[in-house]
Amino acid sequence: MRVSLSHGGAAQRHSRDHLTPFFAYHLKGKGKIDLPEALTFRTGTNEWMRQEVWPPKKDVAERKIYMHEGGKLSFEAPGAKEEFDSFVSDPANPVPYRPRSIDFSSGWTTWLVDDQRFADHRPDVLTWVSDPLTSDLTVSGKVAAHLFASTTEPIATGS
Repeated sequence: MRVSLSHGGAAQRHSRDHLTPFFAYHLKGKGKIDLPEALTFRTGTNEWMRQEVWPPKKDVAERKIYMHEGGKLSFEAPGAKEEFDSFVSDPANPVPYRPRSIDFSSGWTTWLVDDQRFADHRPDVLTWVSDPLTSDLTVSGKVAAHLFASTTEPIATGS
């Protein structure tokens, strides 16, 4: 089996240094492979990173990002004042998950990960944005979100 990628240097190096030895070892029983626990690609630097453990432990610092009232995203924790954003949901006009018109012949299985920024400016969609970053930021490892939500409507129960 021959593996080739046509995208620039990083893709060619990945094919040569990782994919070809991997397939030769597992499919043909030839050679050896020296792969770390995780091999990740950093788009900003256009390079493959070897992570001997996952999530990475070396040269990392855990940072929390906070959502503030008014759509503000920041590394600074909120103050003592309770902050929240709200919206009114209209079940008769639900937020679409794909731009109209929907082409059922392509991409149907990936709609959950599609870019949904087209709905960003609806009054029933909340978005948080940070100030421009002053330095590069790499996000790696296990990312978790802790959201707190409430509703003014009673929860419907079956009869």
